Amino acid sequence: MSQFSSTGIPISGPLGYISALYRVQGTVSDKNNNIWMASYGNDRIVVYLNGDPNSAIYYQEPANSGPFDIAIAQDGSAWVSNSKTSAGNPGSVINKYVISGSQLIKTLDVQLPAGSSTREVSLDSQGNAWVASVNDSTIYKIAPNGTFVAYNGQGGVSGPWGVTVDGDDNIWVANFEGIGFPPQFSISKLCGINTAKCPTGLTTGDAISPSTGYTLPSAGSQVLLADGTPLNGVGGPPSFNPLMRLTHAISDQAGNVWAANNWKPLPFSDNYFNPGGDGMVVFIGIAAPPQMSQ
Repeated sequence: MSQFSSTGIPISGPLGYISALYRVQGTVSDKNNNIWMASYGNDRIVVYLNGDPNSAIYYQEPANSGPFDIAIAQDGSAWVSNSKTSAGNPGSVINKYVISGSQLIKTLDVQLPAGSSTREVSLDSQGNAWVASVNDSTIYKIAPNGTFVAYNGQGGVSGPWGVTVDGDDNIWVANFEGIGFPPQFSISKLCGINTAKCPTGLTTGDAISPSTGYTLPSAGSQVLLADGTPLNGVGGPPSFNPLMRLTHAISDQAGNVWAANNWKPLPFSDNYFNPGGDGMVVFIGIAAPPQMSQ
């Protein structure tokens, strides 16, 4: 875990903070400056109390849980998505935790269906958790009491990885599109809990985006990497789809949606089995700006 000042100066030192951590994924601060981390590699939910790495507490989840993302509710509790599954537990588990003194207490266990494999989690204004599940190509809405509804097959949702809630409580989805899913090369938008902010006739979970999602055709020019090299390499087949293997899509205070590209063609990647990307794509002014925290 690394820490920087508001001007970009490193605070955490050359090795970063390593206390209780291994392969951290989601990281978030609560209103009391506690830093919550999903420590994927050792199946822990770790909190640095008041941002102090020397005051670390953690909850040890079962082996192979793979905690992935964390979202803080208005009451200070933390929703956690777990990404791994096993023969004994073929679906993801969503947990909720609170800080009690110097301990983490688990207050909720939500078992999702077999085939689910969750990634990002985001909360709406009513405290519902929205979770992206990549393997079953589903967005789950989980109520504060743990009951859930599954939404899939609409609006171009295809192997979703990222999910965020905009200022109208509508849902933005970054489609990772893993093996076996139709390649839409898109982000998606679903009607959220506040149906008054959705097009007439839609209800929660309905698609606002078209069946293709929102795509980004390249207008006839093939996609180039930052150094000007064609995406599929010199002499390779041209690609005209800038959006690929998306991992996040979030709106800013101007209503722009920032989408994180995370893909390069396997044969031309330094890491054949898990290629990484280096691109950002911005959709200008298509979302409601997020509500500011109180």
